[in-house]
Amino acid sequence: PRLLFLTNRRCIKRGHSVNTSCNSRKGADGMSKKKEKPIDLTLITPEEKLKYEIAEELGLLDKVLNEGWKSLSSKETGRIGGLITRKRREAVNINRNITNIN
Repeated sequence: PRLLFLTNRRCIKRGHSVNTSCNSRKGADGMSKKKEKPIDLTLITPEEKLKYEIAEELGLLDKVLNEGWKSLSSKETGRIGGLITRKRREAVNINRNITNIN
């Protein structure tokens, strides 16, 4: 296997100290590689659809489609998460009010 184990601040497979980069499974930027696949907006779940809708409202959809979610700052992703939470709560409250009327 290609697993690396760290013991006493050394990478067993490569013999590097932890302070130096042991990138046998990482890209040039030191981050894990993940295959980029194109986004098909017709095959996404309702939760993902909401996320994309909010990104569009915030003017971030083009950035997400071109560069992926990893290109967003923590402030931008936090804003999206906050708005998702708000919309879910509003949906629950609307359902609760409809139930109480009947």
